[in-house]
Amino acid sequence: MNRNITKIIAVATATVLTASLAACGGNSSDSENGHVYFMNNKPEVVDQYKQLAEMYTKKTGVKVDVQTSASGSYDTTMKSELAKSNAPTMFNISGFDQFAKYENYVEPLQDTEVFKLLNDNGKAYSYTIDGKSYTLPYAAEWYGIIYNKKIINDYCKKIMR
Repeated sequence: MNRNITKIIAVATATVLTASLAACGGNSSDSENGHVYFMNNKPEVVDQYKQLAEMYTKKTGVKVDVQTSASGSYDTTMKSELAKSNAPTMFNISGFDQFAKYENYVEPLQDTEVFKLLNDNGKAYSYTIDGKSYTLPYAAEWYGIIYNKKIINDYCKKIMR
């Protein structure tokens, strides 16, 4: 994976981890240092999330567990996990249309230190209701085009004649 993309994912996830701890605090049944349970819906970046979780735990002493749902089963997994007594401390959603499903499990973030670090565009992309912002925007998407160089070169030669 491109190192720049990995860095962007790491920064975004660190931001989300920090916000989660600031907004939610630790569960009283967790260890003295706290505990974060992150439910991930992006299987393609689970290794980066786990690496970041290890770094965060090493730096802060707060244990971070990253769980990733199977492809295509995030909503089912989330419904099950949110019904448990130890529900995810933080989770990601795929867009504002998903917010309604999980609005009873989130807290406003606009007064947290990490939210204040967002630039105006970041704040504008946060999902906001009645002046309260509930999300930290980030994206972990990349696409590529695979092509047959020989066919493209041959085609271009024909066009250029």
